[in-house]
Amino acid sequence: MGDVNQIVSLTIVAPAGVLVGDSAQLEAVATFSRGELQHQAPASWRSSDPTVISVNSQGCIKGLVGGRQATITAEFSGKSASVTVAVNPYAPTPELSRNSSGDLSRRG
Repeated sequence: MGDVNQIVSLTIVAPAGVLVGDSAQLEAVATFSRGELQHQAPASWRSSDPTVISVNSQGCIKGLVGGRQATITAEFSGKSASVTVAVNPYAPTPELSRNSSGDLSRRG
């Protein structure tokens, strides 16, 4: 019987954080016993807290609650990998107003 090329590990390529309301695409990478890599492995995805970070069936996450984090898990061919992703709050946007000359200025 020949040598079977089996999956030996699964890793996730992911950002450390995502902004509230923003999305990011994660990637599952499978490593096989003969050393080959399979990028974009067809993994199933789940979030430890879908109210903080949602994840769809393609591994696309969306930050929902700032200041929190969730663990995203991918499973493929009997192997799994997890990564913790933080949701960063929006960067504050300064309020702008026009003065009597029509020039813009920052408030706050």
